[in-house]
Amino acid sequence: MRSPARYGWIAGALVGTLAMAPLGAQTSSAELTAEQRRLLDAREQVFVTRDSAKTPWPMAWAYQFIDATPEVAAAVFADAERQVDYVPDLKSSRVTRTIAPGVIEVVQEMRVPIVKDEWWEVRDTVSAREDGSYRITWSLVRARTTKSVTGYAHFEPYRNALTGRDGTLLTYHNFAVPGSRMAGIGPIERHALKKLRETARALRDQVERERSEEPDLLAKQLAALKEMVRKP
Repeated sequence: MRSPARYGWIAGALVGTLAMAPLGAQTSSAELTAEQRRLLDAREQVFVTRDSAKTPWPMAWAYQFIDATPEVAAAVFADAERQVDYVPDLKSSRVTRTIAPGVIEVVQEMRVPIVKDEWWEVRDTVSAREDGSYRITWSLVRARTTKSVTGYAHFEPYRNALTGRDGTLLTYHNFAVPGSRMAGIGPIERHALKKLRETARALRDQVERERSEEPDLLAKQLAALKEMVRKP
């Protein structure tokens, strides 16, 4: 089973209508405003930021409606070695160790503008919750220059009020403290936020494509996810 690609200033994806506002760490649909829900139901992105004293750029959260169940969406995202097929600028992804069911370590490399490409090793934890949601969290083990990385992808049941379809609300968050002294310059900050948005979009598109076009692959990913979240 693979781990997801993410990572703050070098993470990936989502283009759509941008709704930026200072917010805390939203994690569920209950914390969304009526306008944010309207954007999600129209398949637009909700993107919020909050200034941080710990990094040159703000903390950010991307929200996206996915037309698939939380289990399906989480299964696709957890298959990190296939993310090179759809995550922007991801060069490689390799699972190096399985620590326990649902806990793995993965090494990834990402193209980064201006400064050198970055590689890192992170520890991922995959969990299922009684409300039908799934959560994948990660933290940094080591990296070429990045000082710290923490983040999560949260997949919860969500009904699209516009279409009446049950699907998933994706909440994607990554917070990194880069080691490069050039990280605070404008072009790199803009690239970081753009990539965060793009990753959410790429994940949505990949989930929906696999659901309609690659049922055999999706079945394998679902089986792998069930193994990761099984209770001893």
